[in-house]
Amino acid sequence: MAGKKKDQKTKSKINHYLFILDKSGSMASVEGETISGFNEHVQAFKDATRKYPDQEFYVSLVMFNQDVDIINMNVAAEKLEEITDKQYSADGLTALYDAIGLSVGKLKKEIKDDLENNDTKVFVTIFTDGLENTSKEFNREQVAELVEKLEKDKQWTFNYIGAEHDVLKAGQQMSLGADKISRYDRTSIGTKSAFMSMSDTVGKVAQMRSVSVDDTSLDYGPTVKNMFDESYKKAMEEPEDSADNTTVDDTTVVGKTDKESKD
Repeated sequence: MAGKKKDQKTKSKINHYLFILDKSGSMASVEGETISGFNEHVQAFKDATRKYPDQEFYVSLVMFNQDVDIINMNVAAEKLEEITDKQYSADGLTALYDAIGLSVGKLKKEIKDDLENNDTKVFVTIFTDGLENTSKEFNREQVAELVEKLEKDKQWTFNYIGAEHDVLKAGQQMSLGADKISRYDRTSIGTKSAFMSMSDTVGKVAQMRSVSVDDTSLDYGPTVKNMFDESYKKAMEEPEDSADNTTVDDTTVVGKTDKESKD
C-alpha cells in the first residue's frame, strides 16, 4: 500500500520513519510475534500523532526476503493500517542490501521537499535475524557509502537491530557505529520485547523533539539505541526472573536462560 502526505505542511517538525523488516525463512518461528509486534508499533505512531500535535509523523514499511516488497511508502501515521499474515509470511533468502538501498533511495525521492526543512528527521530501522546472502542490485560497499553520506547532515538516523549473527560486525560494515547497533533474541519473548522497545522509543523521541528549541544539529542515533536497549532489557527481565545477561561482540544479549543458550 502506498500513500501520499498532505500537500501543505503546517507543522515545523516532521518525522519520517522507515522500517526495513526481514521476512526471510529464518523468521518463521516468530512470524506471529513479528506481526503483532509491528501492529503495536503502528499504534505507537498513532498515539504520538495525537499526543504531539506540533509534529507530523510519516511511516514507510518495507519487507524483504530475496525480494523487496514496499508495503507502505510515506504514509501519514493516522492512516496507517495493521499488517496481516498475508503480507508477512516468512520464507526465502535475505536480500538485505537491496532492501536498504532500494527503500532508502525511494524514500529520499519521495520526501525531497521535506528534506529542505532542517527540522525534518528521518529514522531508519533495519530489523533482521541474518546476514545478506542474495542481493543483486546493491552490495555492501554501496550501502555503506549511502549510509555514511546521509548521516553526515544529521537529518538521517540509521539503527541496526539484529539477531542470530555477528550484529556488531554486520552493522559496522555498513558504516554504522557501535552506538547505533543493538542485538535482540530471536525468541518469542525476545521478539515481543524488541517491538515493545521500538514502540516506546517512538514516543520518547517525539517528546524530546517537542521540548527542544533547536535539534537540527543533534544526532539521534545513539539516543535511539540507548532507549531501545534500556527498554528491551527491562521488558526481557519482567517475564524471565532467572534471566541473565550475556555479552557478545560488545553488544548485550539480554534475557537468555541456560536452556535457550544451549539451544
